[in-house]
Amino acid sequence: MTEEEFLRNYDSNKFFKPSVTVDSILFTIRDVETTNYRKLPEKKLQVLLVKRAEHPYLGKWCLPGTFVRKEERFEEAVQRSLKAKTNMQDIYLEQLYSWGEPSRDPRTRIISTSYMGLVDSERINIKSGGTTQDASWFTISLNTINEKTTENIHGYKKEEEIEIVLESQTEIIKKETKITDNLKNEDQKDYPAIGNYTINIKYQDQKLKKKVIVKDTTAPVFNEINEVSFEEGTENYDFNQEIKATDLSNIDLQYDLSSLDINKAGDYQIKVQEIKQKKK
Repeated sequence: MTEEEFLRNYDSNKFFKPSVTVDSILFTIRDVETTNYRKLPEKKLQVLLVKRAEHPYLGKWCLPGTFVRKEERFEEAVQRSLKAKTNMQDIYLEQLYSWGEPSRDPRTRIISTSYMGLVDSERINIKSGGTTQDASWFTISLNTINEKTTENIHGYKKEEEIEIVLESQTEIIKKETKITDNLKNEDQKDYPAIGNYTINIKYQDQKLKKKVIVKDTTAPVFNEINEVSFEEGTENYDFNQEIKATDLSNIDLQYDLSSLDINKAGDYQIKVQEIKQKKK
């Protein structure tokens, strides 16, 4: 069977077809007046939300989004949504994350891909439309409710309960969530060890996994030593007795002894460098 024959006879109903949507997370930084009239307005991070004008979640605030049409690219769909619901167009966006929890939408199985962008709100006149009643900027703030840190054999475990507050000129939205930080500490240090980690974030029935990479960006510092001396014929001399290096992470040294003849007295130069280790 040729590929052309296979495609001609292919049954597209063989597998379940979930709906696909796109959502946009638009941030801006704006001056927000304080309650103290003597103070200047403060710079605050804000996010754009729209109020739904139809079921489900009628009258609830949400991210602007839309269903992707059959012959439409994701990027085209998200720009169409912003134009229809907020009067924005040609916004630079980066794809952020896909959400696919089976029960996340009461209508049917919906998989949503989110896009994120930062805009100058002063140059944009947002206006609700389409399936939205209203569009507004909400100031974002995080409040720590409870924090607990316990030590373990690998380092520490930090549990933090936080309150996420979104506030506009007319409404306040509050949600609580819990974040657990269980990173492995560098040996005998109070900061995380170099390596790749996965952080699990859970809110009600929604789960999110994010990869975190801890890198060592500080170069090792060697002790100031100009000369190492040992007797002729000495085998397997331990250079670590004389040469030391300190760093934020534990390091091992390797020595290039290719120019060294232990059976012949003289002056030699050796090369010392850090052994790069990958931790997971």
